[in-house]
Amino acid sequence: MIYYTIVIPLFVLSILSILNRKMTKYSNYIGGVFVMILTVMASIRYKTGKDFDAYTNMYENITSLFDGAMGYEYIEPGFRYFVAFLKIFSDSPILFFGVMGTLTLAFLYFGLKKIEGVNIYIALFLYFMIFYISYTFNAMRQGVTMSVFVYSLSYIFERKFKKVLLLTILATSFHFSGILIILSYFVTKLRMKLVPYFLIGTVTSFLLYRLGFIGQLVDAIFGNKFHRYVEHYGSLTIIQLYIRTVLSFFFVLASSYIIRTDIFRKLVMMYLLGYYLYIILYDAGMMATRFNMFFRILEIVLFSMILYQSKYLANRVLFFILAVFLASITFYSDMTYDINIYKTIF
Repeated sequence: MIYYTIVIPLFVLSILSILNRKMTKYSNYIGGVFVMILTVMASIRYKTGKDFDAYTNMYENITSLFDGAMGYEYIEPGFRYFVAFLKIFSDSPILFFGVMGTLTLAFLYFGLKKIEGVNIYIALFLYFMIFYISYTFNAMRQGVTMSVFVYSLSYIFERKFKKVLLLTILATSFHFSGILIILSYFVTKLRMKLVPYFLIGTVTSFLLYRLGFIGQLVDAIFGNKFHRYVEHYGSLTIIQLYIRTVLSFFFVLASSYIIRTDIFRKLVMMYLLGYYLYIILYDAGMMATRFNMFFRILEIVLFSMILYQSKYLANRVLFFILAVFLASITFYSDMTYDINIYKTIF
């Protein structure tokens, strides 16, 4: 299967870079080659991904900009006008999938390059295992938004509010979850230590979950959307919550004992925001997962920094095994669906 021709070389490069940090010397160039390959794969796929037909229909039924950008008025306006603009040049969905793949992977790649201490090989390896199929082939609008989030991280660290705001507007125009970018900016301004931030946030989230206030608020604003998610998709499981809790606590500990930098602390603060939403929205499992996945994109940054900057080789190998194990669960799950078997237009 074509996926393994990508994952195996990235796995090998990740291992080599863990054993010898000098192996990252040309990582930006080699990583760029992988990004181009992944972009081509996203462009020429056919009937691959459960959302392929939905997005094809969307592209075919939104009129061009010259015809008023009509159709799918409930979709975020930025995305609708983006599709209408593309329709000026071609009615073929190949153009649409190609540009969407380019946006997703370009924002991701150049965002990763701007963050100091990130191992590009490991970041791309984990992205491919966890997010590529789910958010480059399927939930593409949120995939673009998540990549814009990664691109915005350097501006969040540098306190460049205007640029963060502009990227928030851009991302939100594609998918409503983009509003979480500006929320992340304000969260990182808190001068609280991570352990009390984790404990207070966790307890508060459980209280909000028990009170049901957030679910009621979502229903009031969006017309019973929370309860529709509860009825159609059900709740999360205790095992899912346990895994997210353990991983969140691991990153808190990593900030205290492995990477004691302000950038890493801010990344963990943003990541925990997703964990808190996961708890609060527990009863609406799919909604909780969507919000949490937005912040889970930070795992590729957090793990790559840990694996690149950890002082001891044994720790780097141990943490890599943990990362591969968690990523493999998602990758294996994606592979069990026939709809995700890669097919091309040729």
